[in-house]
Amino acid sequence: VYVQGYGNGIYNAQGKEIAPVNEPEGYFSEALSDCVGPFVKAILSNDPADIAAYKEKLIGWIEPLYAEARMNDDGTPHEGDYADSPDDPTRNYGTYTIRNYVFCYDWRMDPWDNAELLNNYIETILRTTGKAKVNLVGRCEGATIAMAYLARYGHEKVSKIFFNTSAVNGVLLSSKLFSGHVVFNATAADQWLKTNEEVELPEGEIIDFLLSIISLAGNTYGLDLVGPAMTRIYESILKGLIPDILMVSYGTMPGMWAMVTERDFDDAMEYVFNGREAQYPELIERLNRYHENVRTKIPEILNECKNDGIEVGVVCKYGYTFPPIYDEWDWLGDNSSTVYDTSFGCTAAKVNAKLTDEYIKGQEDKGLGKYISPDKMIDASTCLFPDSTWFIGSMRHEEFPNWIDQLMQDFFKTEHMTVETDPQRPQFLRFNEDDGSILPMTEENSEGSVHFDNEADFTGALDKFIANLKGILAKIVAFFQSIIDGIVGHAKGTVAPV
Repeated sequence: VYVQGYGNGIYNAQGKEIAPVNEPEGYFSEALSDCVGPFVKAILSNDPADIAAYKEKLIGWIEPLYAEARMNDDGTPHEGDYADSPDDPTRNYGTYTIRNYVFCYDWRMDPWDNAELLNNYIETILRTTGKAKVNLVGRCEGATIAMAYLARYGHEKVSKIFFNTSAVNGVLLSSKLFSGHVVFNATAADQWLKTNEEVELPEGEIIDFLLSIISLAGNTYGLDLVGPAMTRIYESILKGLIPDILMVSYGTMPGMWAMVTERDFDDAMEYVFNGREAQYPELIERLNRYHENVRTKIPEILNECKNDGIEVGVVCKYGYTFPPIYDEWDWLGDNSSTVYDTSFGCTAAKVNAKLTDEYIKGQEDKGLGKYISPDKMIDASTCLFPDSTWFIGSMRHEEFPNWIDQLMQDFFKTEHMTVETDPQRPQFLRFNEDDGSILPMTEENSEGSVHFDNEADFTGALDKFIANLKGILAKIVAFFQSIIDGIVGHAKGTVAPV
């Protein structure tokens, strides 16, 4: 049973797709144009009245966009809402592949409630096939539902479990926005823009100039002045608005809350619901139920599985930086979740560093050297399942090649498969972006497994900044020169008055 991740279609009673939300063409451009004036005014004045005006303007654009997608205030779907149908559980395939039974669900819902639907789905499959157990895959957000199923119904009907790029320990986008742990960092911004070339930004000299400022700040590391300035704007203007924005969009969706990390959850509850407790008592109860019964008990639940002979496999990815607004931007990860979270506890270097020689020597002295990655970024010995956790370097969260499906298929079919079973599928692997292949990681091919430029190019960044500044100054000078020429020409009678 393959519990897929976030993103399948959600529909209302009339059959209209309401989520994921797709804004009308030009919506955000129009919203940006409408909001930029009040935003600038709020920044410059820091006046509560101006901030309130900006908030009203911003919410006015966001609330109608999410009106049908947001949940009821108690965290339940609107009457008649439904998700894409899962694969038919009454069909008996005889022999089974990894995706014969894909479980689709309303990803907005509480995983605890979705676990009940998953249990019914599994029961139907077992009746149909005559089998006693299923193999269970939790991919991305689907891992929160798989874990809630284990917490609520136990593992008696589960043979093996595989977590594919799991979000059960958190996704930073949800975790940081919901907790208010937002910090701007120019180094992070510069690196993120370098490694996410597909990000489309507006074009023009002003944008180039602003990007050159970010690059200059990012390449001076300790002299970053842009980051603190942006953080101050966030603290004074945006931090107080985000809970209001969340509660007209994603904040009523328990499925999104399930991807807040355990380390951020208490802060998130205080940040979002402070002063709103009377309005959202049922929602708060739902969120605390998942937190207390699932999130805080993940190691306990999985250790019980392991102690009862259930084999657990894990695949996680790393190599890409996070957006430059997180306080954990430099944690190693796949641009969505940290590798510490997806691996259930590996020890990882920061994205701009490596495990120290002293640390590696200490692990080797303990007989744990085999768990150190060739790129010296990861120690797998501290994972919950160190012998059945695979790491793929230079791979983003959203990439799910068939190679991983085949690994999971073989894990389910092979008795006691570990990272040492197949020499072509060792613990540490490297994704080749050019041809899509996944190969064993070696010292030779490990370079570039993490997309981070450790060499600060201050001179290059400064040159780019100066060139862009010259271009803007030249246009300013030309503009004023044209005005002067017009005045002089008018005085001489060579230019007709307007």
